[in-house]
Amino acid sequence: MGRKRAAAADGTISKTEAVKAALADGVEKPQDGAAFIKERFGLDVTPQMFSQTKSLLRKKEREASGTASGESARLAPASSNGHHAPAAGVAQSVEAIKRLVGSMGVDEVIQIAELFRR
Repeated sequence: MGRKRAAAADGTISKTEAVKAALADGVEKPQDGAAFIKERFGLDVTPQMFSQTKSLLRKKEREASGTASGESARLAPASSNGHHAPAAGVAQSVEAIKRLVGSMGVDEVIQIAELFRR
């Protein structure tokens, strides 16, 4: 059998499919994801592996939907004075933040936001 197995007749599942299952169940945090996969499928997945696989899956989702891969870097369009445009770009900014949270997790995004507080 190859590395990329879906749920087979003998009940085996690939680690990527296990991460997809965890995400489908709403498990987003790497520590929780690793524990979920161990409990549900008996597979050893490190939190780092969970996070990397989750990021790759989210990237593939963005590419499939036509979203630019660098969109999280440009949350809202800047005006000529260098400030972000109000109101019109708010919905787009919120959507970009939501995608960022989905790919990185809430804790990571909070840590990034805290860097701007200093």
